[in-house]
Amino acid sequence: MLKSMLRFVPLLCVVLLAGACEDIPDDCIDCLPDDDDTVQFDDDDTVIADDDDSSVDDDDSTGDDDDSTGDDDDSTAIDDDDSTAIDDDDSSVADDDDSSSQGDDDDSGAGDDDDSASVDCTGPAVVWSGDVVVGDPSYAVEDVCGGGYTHVTGDVSLSLWAGTSLSALDCLCTIDGDLTLFNTALGDGDGLANLELVGGSVTISGNPALGDLDGFDALTAVGVDLTISNNVALQSLGFASLSAVGGNLTIAWNASLPTAEANALQDSIGPGNIGGSVTIMGNAP
Repeated sequence: MLKSMLRFVPLLCVVLLAGACEDIPDDCIDCLPDDDDTVQFDDDDTVIADDDDSSVDDDDSTGDDDDSTGDDDDSTAIDDDDSTAIDDDDSSVADDDDSSSQGDDDDSGAGDDDDSASVDCTGPAVVWSGDVVVGDPSYAVEDVCGGGYTHVTGDVSLSLWAGTSLSALDCLCTIDGDLTLFNTALGDGDGLANLELVGGSVTISGNPALGDLDGFDALTAVGVDLTISNNVALQSLGFASLSAVGGNLTIAWNASLPTAEANALQDSIGPGNIGGSVTIMGNAP
């Protein structure tokens, strides 16, 4: 009886699939292009949109990756299985598989400023020779940490900058020259959380949205002057590690900054560690 029924299977294929099974063996068991089972190891179609098993033979390119090599097409965090630089889709620190310097790195390695790991300022410096100036047509500010640089030999000047975050410079440990933040759209200084030394002056002035400078808590020394002025929204200073200012300390005309904050910073640095004059005026009561 079974043998008799099997003789009609090829005819059934022709009727249902309009010739799709012409070159398929007589039993026609695996010819259907829309596999609808959930059995492991036997997905039998090549259509990219309807892979329906859960094992090791993924046969599509979108949506439901179920293998462990070669063609990752999902967004699950635990099974990234490709080596393509643009689509790393997990958050594990152990298996970053791209080479992009910006945007999608999820490892803890040094030299790639788009991860969340702390920069190692104790190792050999990677030196950017010259200045970093917003608007210079020969490079972008993002190129500094994109190249893993930790030490700038010149000035860092962010003036009239529309950027709202300093995260593009979070790789910096040392600036030999001046650091200037003037009339920017910055809301805080968090992106400079690894900055330990500025050999020249630090000027933070005229930044209307700047609310705090807690991001400067790693800064230990300013070689020349420290000036914080005319930042109308500024409410707290930070600088928890600052122990030396080689020149003048000026904290003035910050309308929202309590004067007690300014005095506390002066005291924490210590009068013997400020090389020039101290001016604290025009701040909030």
